[in-house]
Amino acid sequence: MISVQNADSALRSTCIGVFSNLVNNSTNPILNMTAKNTKNISGKRIVQPISSNINKAIAMAEDDAITVAQHANFSVIDLPLKNIYGTMNITDKALRTSIANTTEFANLLSDEMEYLIKSSQSKLNGMLYLNGMEIFDIIDFTCSHTQPPPNVGFVTKNYAFYEIGKTYYAYDNNFNYLQSFTVNSINASQSKIMTSNAVLGNADRGASFYIAKALDHKKGLNINGIESIFNNTTLYNLDLADTKNSGLKPFVYKEPDFTAASVEPRGKAWHFTEKQMFDALEMYEEKCGKNCDYIVSNGEFKNRLADDIKATRQNVDTMELAGGFKAMSISGIPFYTDEKCCPNNLYFINTPSWAMYQMGDWQWMAGDDAKILKRVHGKPYYTATIAKYCDFLCSKPFLNGKIHNYVLTRYTV
Repeated sequence: MISVQNADSALRSTCIGVFSNLVNNSTNPILNMTAKNTKNISGKRIVQPISSNINKAIAMAEDDAITVAQHANFSVIDLPLKNIYGTMNITDKALRTSIANTTEFANLLSDEMEYLIKSSQSKLNGMLYLNGMEIFDIIDFTCSHTQPPPNVGFVTKNYAFYEIGKTYYAYDNNFNYLQSFTVNSINASQSKIMTSNAVLGNADRGASFYIAKALDHKKGLNINGIESIFNNTTLYNLDLADTKNSGLKPFVYKEPDFTAASVEPRGKAWHFTEKQMFDALEMYEEKCGKNCDYIVSNGEFKNRLADDIKATRQNVDTMELAGGFKAMSISGIPFYTDEKCCPNNLYFINTPSWAMYQMGDWQWMAGDDAKILKRVHGKPYYTATIAKYCDFLCSKPFLNGKIHNYVLTRYTV
């Protein structure tokens, strides 16, 4: 006979292992390439010493005075662990219909866990590329801002998640607040959101922007992702204006003349070539050394690069990464693409410098009676919550880099 106790036992013994394995190893290849750090945890906080100074060896005469070691400028990353939760619900009706059938019960748990795993993977994967903010949508700058209201808006594949009459908030790709707008209508056939005002009418062509459901909504509550180290003024809790922290800045490659005035007219595209890719990689290596072992961008970069490679040779080299992920090979470096990655940005990552700082792995939250599956008071369903307290941080940001704000899309008017 199947019961709530059986379901609780199954979640505790079997489902937790399946969930942890799939979310940790099949969400994003960078999670398989980086360490899990439980040592630099102090109470509910992460405490990680960080320094960019390197003492160099020199040659000298036999009777010369021994050189004095350079003073190391240490700083400390001191941040709270982020709270990541996942919740699954099982209705009392569904549970009762599977009481007499073990197979149906197993299928019920399997389906609920599958939904929880996919949701958790999608959410965690999105966090890995951002800076701790709760972002609702990422938009390439394609709005027809030259037209007067109400013929203004932008195209997004996530149009179905917007609500007519609701106000949203736009941030630039450095996560600075820009403006708010209200959704007037949704054109599903064109995947277009029609807005109350011209969204980012003065933005650089080729820029991208982020949409949040509320002003500064949940800012800093999500885990810090790759974009967190590319802030011009701060690095986590550290002030980059402080001279001892100035050497921590990562490499950023941006076309020097890329301004709104110098961009080609709308309808044309700034062509990203294989040569420009290797020029940027060479400049990164001059500053950071040969420390890049992972490159990631959204699909536009890889597609443009693959087209250039095909035009000069027959094959595009690929490689398989841990977790079953596949990537294009650039000088032996895996080049992975992800739709969650910030548009018009490409990242040179040194994976040994990154780690998932965590108090422990995923665990079910138990009640006072030690039960995992609990009935919600006054509701006809049971709920179980899984939790992990962690953050994704970089201890050597100066070994990482990015190509910023290149124009790859064709604009339409």
